[in-house]
Amino acid sequence: MGNEAVIRLSGRLNHLTVSDLRSGLDRAIKEGAMTVVIDLTDVESIDAEAISILMEGKRRLGREGRDLKVVGAKPAIQRAFSRLGLSFGKENNNEA
Repeated sequence: MGNEAVIRLSGRLNHLTVSDLRSGLDRAIKEGAMTVVIDLTDVESIDAEAISILMEGKRRLGREGRDLKVVGAKPAIQRAFSRLGLSFGKENNNEA
């Protein structure tokens, strides 16, 4: 079992581009990562489908005592998470 898997994404995460997020998350879960880190440093925006995938990943990991963390989220993305009442582990603040 791996300790940590990091999934680095870039651009806009929307219904047309979430396949990398979905497949990376599925692979990390299947390979047994105890912590999955989603790096959003280079992500410009995120839509409801991508947020839904993150929420489902967090639930799947949580059922097995594992964790999902989101790092590098820009302030606008952090505000979207906050408005939805979402917390994805310890986030690194991006001051951009």
